[in-house]
Amino acid sequence: SKSTLKILLVMYKRYPWQLLLSVIFYGIATLPHITIPIVTANLINVVVRVLSGETFNYLREIGINVGVLVCLLFLNIPTNMIRVRLQSSVMRKVEVGLRGALVRKLQQLSISFHKEMQSGRIQSKLMRDVETIHELSTHLFTTIPGIIINVTTALCVVLASNLTVFAFFLLCIPCAVATVRAFRRPIGSSNRSFRKNMENTSANLKDMVEMTPITRAHALENKEVNKMTSILNPLANTGFKLDMVTALFGSISWVMFQLFQFLCLLFSAFMVYNGKILVGDISLYQQYFTMLTGQVSSIIG
Repeated sequence: SKSTLKILLVMYKRYPWQLLLSVIFYGIATLPHITIPIVTANLINVVVRVLSGETFNYLREIGINVGVLVCLLFLNIPTNMIRVRLQSSVMRKVEVGLRGALVRKLQQLSISFHKEMQSGRIQSKLMRDVETIHELSTHLFTTIPGIIINVTTALCVVLASNLTVFAFFLLCIPCAVATVRAFRRPIGSSNRSFRKNMENTSANLKDMVEMTPITRAHALENKEVNKMTSILNPLANTGFKLDMVTALFGSISWVMFQLFQFLCLLFSAFMVYNGKILVGDISLYQQYFTMLTGQVSSIIG
């Protein structure tokens, strides 16, 4: 009755502090990515002010911006290594523990269960399914915190800079939600069908390999080939369907976000023309809007 997320979090309930520290260090490691748009905009504005004939200590402003960015770039190396060390050690422990629990459970199940269950299907659960859980954990503890940090920072900077542009940024969120809702069911259905067919194929392939000596002894090679072909063809068809649905979803999302980004550029240029923002702010808003659309795309994925 528990949700997928709750079940996954239960697996990591013994390591809350390690995961929290890994998220903190991840946030520190992503500071250069967040800072680059601000530094770029500041440097462009400094150049524009110099060309307009304004007198100020432009070398000092350039030095401060470049110095901050360089320090944050070099800070990325140790913080990222610490983050990977904390996160990977926890995930590998959970991965080993999960496989160990499955092995213990298999040893406790009845003989009749093992006779009815194909060995290839069990092997798929022990290897492929656990690896999928590891990939999901990586997304949960790396991708999701990164998305939250980047999106929050981008919106906060834009909100502090210009309320009108902030409202424009928010327009892409309902469009993304609508796209997800439209494609969630067909993508979910295609994924489930592909996974079931993959598991069935894995089980039958394992049985085929184990039975090869008997098959060859009774000259049943052609019959076995025809049987496996009838199993492999549905797998290819469901994979093709999944690829097409995913490609359509990706194309529509990409076109939608590119249109919003172009509109953001036009809107920013219009505001510069009317003296509402500085020239360097165009770069700031474009880079943050690119960051925002990229993170929303990651959430959708």
